[in-house]
Amino acid sequence: MTETRTHLSTLIRSPDLEKISLMLAKPNIFEILRLAHHEIRHSNFLAWLLDPSQSHNLGDTFLKWFLKEVFQDERVSWIDEFDVDGVKTSNITIHREYKHIDLLIEFPDWVVIIENKFGSSEHSNQLARYRKVAERNFPNKPKAFVYLTPHYEEPKSEDDRAVYVNFTYGSVIQLLEQACDIYSSTMPETVLHYITDYIRVLKRYVMQDNDEAVELARKIYRNHKEALDFIFEHKPDRLLEIGKVFSQRVEARGYVLGSKGKGFTRFLTKELDTIVPRESDGGWPNKESFLYEFDYRNKKVYFRATVAPGEQLLRQQIMDIISRVDGVKKTNSKSWSSVYSQSFTYELTGEKFFDEEKLVEVIDKVLDAVEPIIEKTSACLVDGLKNDVDIADY
Repeated sequence: MTETRTHLSTLIRSPDLEKISLMLAKPNIFEILRLAHHEIRHSNFLAWLLDPSQSHNLGDTFLKWFLKEVFQDERVSWIDEFDVDGVKTSNITIHREYKHIDLLIEFPDWVVIIENKFGSSEHSNQLARYRKVAERNFPNKPKAFVYLTPHYEEPKSEDDRAVYVNFTYGSVIQLLEQACDIYSSTMPETVLHYITDYIRVLKRYVMQDNDEAVELARKIYRNHKEALDFIFEHKPDRLLEIGKVFSQRVEARGYVLGSKGKGFTRFLTKELDTIVPRESDGGWPNKESFLYEFDYRNKKVYFRATVAPGEQLLRQQIMDIISRVDGVKKTNSKSWSSVYSQSFTYELTGEKFFDEEKLVEVIDKVLDAVEPIIEKTSACLVDGLKNDVDIADY
């Protein structure tokens, strides 16, 4: 038995692997709906918690706890935590994405601006821009600015650091655990489940700390590092798997595969394959001057008929010929020219298409949809390339 096989054998027999599988299998509404990594969804849930009129049965408790934490900071000089209990909250408005501000709590006499940042870093002077938005739209109201991050990340600019109160998701967890401890008997059972699920998601995916599954995962990695590193190095590449199936379905239609590319399947009809010039410089590996291609790297499938970079006279002649087909366009580009394109709303990298039968089914639907334009453009190009003297001589 090789050393690598020994490591893999030890890993799959580890009881810790069974434990973590059971932990991850425990239902969590945020994981089921795949919301754990979406910053905007966290802002939506926080807006719900902060709104006293919502169905959580916490009234304004969470809101006031949050405000007390913010107002004890010296960067808020016009109010302090001792004033919060006397604040009326029956006539506030919680704004989501107010002029791109994640959360804005509007009181009759003042406002609180919250920038929620955990999925990406601050960019494009966001915090300074949001300050200007608040000043412009609420010129006569005192303002508190909050920068909500996982681990007390500070704003980049000194001016922003002087204004924005740092608030962490660790503090959010603390407030939610406090709410569950005190008000669990008065909260609807479903609400209690939502909040406990949310706490678990914050610990596991945002804080990546103080979660049993995270700690166990780290233990498993420490104990089985060699086996896991080997697995990570050889994990399946989804785009290559899709490409293999896509190529099979394209060939099943009688087409000839062209230059390869990860996330692309390129091809020609049999007739075109024998006559398309292969003189492209700086284009595809096989130097084709023209190809059909499917691009499935992102959340859609794109079909294109593309003229490659190369000698401009040849490119122009190909485009002149194919433009005789309705729907095909000429372009002024001197490099890549997509003379025809069509998109389909299938995210082939999504879990839905891990089932190969479903993947084949949708690929065949896409091929059915583009087959007419392939036939028309291919026939036009074949005729033009065979009979155009300049191209033939070229």
